[in-house]
Amino acid sequence: MIITLGRKDEIMDRNKACIVHVLMTTVGITMLGLLLADGAGAATITVNSSGGAMYASIQDAIYASNNSDTILVAPGIYNENVFVNKSVNLTGAGANVTIIHAFDPDSNVIYVSQQEGVNISDFTITGGTGGRHPIRSAGIYLSMTNNTNVSNNIVSNNFYGIYLFSAINTNLSDDNVNSNIVGIYLMLSSNNTIYNNFFNNTNNFINSSSGINRWNMSKQTTTNIVGGLNIGGNFWAYPNSTGFSQTCADADLDGICDSSYMLSTGNEDYLPLAIPTGYINGSVKYNNTGIAGAVIATNTSVSTITDTSGFYSFRLPAGNYQLTATSEPEYYSNSPIAVTVEIGKTVLVQDINLIKKPTGNITGIVSLV
Repeated sequence: MIITLGRKDEIMDRNKACIVHVLMTTVGITMLGLLLADGAGAATITVNSSGGAMYASIQDAIYASNNSDTILVAPGIYNENVFVNKSVNLTGAGANVTIIHAFDPDSNVIYVSQQEGVNISDFTITGGTGGRHPIRSAGIYLSMTNNTNVSNNIVSNNFYGIYLFSAINTNLSDDNVNSNIVGIYLMLSSNNTIYNNFFNNTNNFINSSSGINRWNMSKQTTTNIVGGLNIGGNFWAYPNSTGFSQTCADADLDGICDSSYMLSTGNEDYLPLAIPTGYINGSVKYNNTGIAGAVIATNTSVSTITDTSGFYSFRLPAGNYQLTATSEPEYYSNSPIAVTVEIGKTVLVQDINLIKKPTGNITGIVSLV
């Protein structure tokens, strides 16, 4: 069966590809290195669709490049399908400002074929929505590749976000893969490392005859892709908010789910990311004087007590809360205050002012009956 992978003029026999996959596994992917032409030395090539650079299109820059060259792409919208047939570093100016939109929606937006050491970073990659069943378009398609690095990209509004066919030793990290029909598809692919990515798609993962892949790094205390306290695995979401990461327990509030996420045999995220936490800090006061020992409670039954200066602090998952402070019997409780802990905003300051109950003397005569 003849199938189209990537650009319409790039046609590959799937049966032959499977044979190549077996040979690659037996002999070693390093044989690819013998097929790569040696460059005269790494160069930097610039691309700007508005002019003022060496090339106006990414594809022209790749055709002119040698292995190990770096292609720097300026901010802009690039309406093209990019075929990578060199071992190059393809770098945008930032995913929010450097956009590759498929000129032909029936072809992959970026298609890397039989290369080793390709790096793709800092792009929005979108528009690969077409193709014909069973071959659909992908935002990034890696075919028979080794040591590819894909990082800091937004991959959205494609049929497949990222497709790995007979790919090994791939590193996928810090990518936002959202609003695709399928987030990531692995076929005949193994020994890839996929961590600290955000997946929110109709179907996040499909595996077809792939081996063991690694879906997390060891836990590290540094900000993860959703603003949590630790890096580990990936954030798994669904548009209807029922994704594993959206519903998992995180009792210690470390930003890592308390249980692992099994994707398929040989593919398990042992440290899936949880909804991140943030702090609500503030003081409970009366006439600008802190009230010690006041109880502050949320509508989720979490509570704390102010210190001697009236200061309090909560650590809570991102979400909406109602805060109520009480200090009996001297003060009235406040009306509930609505607050929102937002992803990426770790501290919310919310002071609460209480009203003092009136006091006075009660006098009278006690009579014995």
